[in-house]
Amino acid sequence: MSEQLAAQKRVLIVDDNREAAEMLQMLLDLHGYAVEVAHTGEEGLALNARFCPHVVCSDINMPGMSGYEFAQQVRSARAGRDQFLIAITGGGDDMMERILGAGFDQRLTKPCSLDDILAPIDIFFASASRQ
Repeated sequence: MSEQLAAQKRVLIVDDNREAAEMLQMLLDLHGYAVEVAHTGEEGLALNARFCPHVVCSDINMPGMSGYEFAQQVRSARAGRDQFLIAITGGGDDMMERILGAGFDQRLTKPCSLDDILAPIDIFFASASRQ
């Protein structure tokens, strides 16, 4: 990994809703994050391996590989153990146990504001810089 890539605060967005993913990418770019987007779990796994993000924001209900399966595979990879995984999804509170069991660190419920999304990402990077 290049020094420039290592110095960036990298975020991966995995969401089959292209408009939502690209809007979030644009907003996070404006806040200084290096952001890549995948629209399927499979694309997300490949991009995760190449891009080496610190934070991954993933939808749960995607066609093909679900966000649950995606998170489990990310966590099973050595690099995925240190990543901060955020599930951004609709649905009820009954999903929380399964979300955490799949390997996510946090859940945000759609619709969520930019502040809702930025808060855990900012906290993660602030705490990582102190280590």
